[in-house]
Amino acid sequence: MKLALYSLLGIMALVIVLGFMSTAVSVISAPGRVLRETLGTQNIINNYEMFQDLNAGFQRRVADIQSQRALLADSTGTEANRVRIELTGLQQTCRDLVARYNSASEKLNRSVFKSQNLPETLDLNACN
Repeated sequence: MKLALYSLLGIMALVIVLGFMSTAVSVISAPGRVLRETLGTQNIINNYEMFQDLNAGFQRRVADIQSQRALLADSTGTEANRVRIELTGLQQTCRDLVARYNSASEKLNRSVFKSQNLPETLDLNACN
């Protein structure tokens, strides 16, 4: 009976020690995994394209906002209300693009893949 109890305790101790060792190895190797994932080809391409797409979307929205402002100046009545509603929607999507771009620009693991010809941040006031 004692032998079975000691054997069971020994097995439990072995499982606990192996669990701690597994956790330690996982913690020690985590920085390498993060680096490998960050510098992976697909991650580099995805981040590069994300910055390009967000900037292009922002430029497009700013041009759309300017067009809507010009249209609003020439509109009256219900047409002016419709244009105002569209303008508000364009401004909000523009602000969203700025927030996403600027947020990604602050992250070291993303900003290193931003093209040199892109701005560091986008100007939120351009959406007004």
